[in-house]
Amino acid sequence: MTIEKEIVADKKLLRKHLRKLLQTVSEKELVSQSNEIFKHVISLKEYQESKNISIYLHMPKGEVRTESLLKHALNSGKNCYVPYIINNTEMEMVKLNSWEEFLSFPKTKWGYPEPGSISEGSTALKTEGLDLIIVPGMAFDLKGNRLGHGKGYYDRYIERAREFSKLRNIVGPHCVSLSLNEQLLETVIPTNQYDIKPDLIITPKGHLSQNHNNDDDLSTEGMEGKTEELDDWEIEDHEPIAVPTI
Repeated sequence: MTIEKEIVADKKLLRKHLRKLLQTVSEKELVSQSNEIFKHVISLKEYQESKNISIYLHMPKGEVRTESLLKHALNSGKNCYVPYIINNTEMEMVKLNSWEEFLSFPKTKWGYPEPGSISEGSTALKTEGLDLIIVPGMAFDLKGNRLGHGKGYYDRYIERAREFSKLRNIVGPHCVSLSLNEQLLETVIPTNQYDIKPDLIITPKGHLSQNHNNDDDLSTEGMEGKTEELDDWEIEDHEPIAVPTI
């Protein structure tokens, strides 16, 4: 088996474990953790200064809720975009005009809402681009790696969004992921060259952020005994969990 095939197999096994684990998170706990994460996100400078933001629409279970963030962004006058999957192959971010429009979205077979259609000129990369992308994931580790759902939609889209910004000589987009406590792993997530790390991972108890300035300048507050796990990330209060070694 090639290294690439081993990585694919390891990811598949880890996703299988996480699906079972995340199904055990109660509705009460899910709401509580999501509320704490929401408070952290809206306090971010990157969020407050963003004009164009994309926000994923969460699945019914096992994923940080995003309705509060979506409503806050709309009420703050930001241009909000949400994911739309085309032919099960590619993703675009479609402009959301109002909270009422969001409430009218049909549910996908996975149980999360999605725009019913897409119109010319309504997508972020046909207009101004994005300042901030809220990126979902099944799990995250202490090195800042993200495990997606396996389709690669966000990895490919972020590359396109970065190229859009580069061609126009503008900064961005900043990528922020939201993680339940149960999604933050001690185990290192297997990755390949196509996997993109978010700039920031928000947890209910704090955040992990990439340090672009000095790889040796790491804050390990609240992480006694975990410094051997760190790479180029600054870490604030959180408690990673262990999953079976793969």
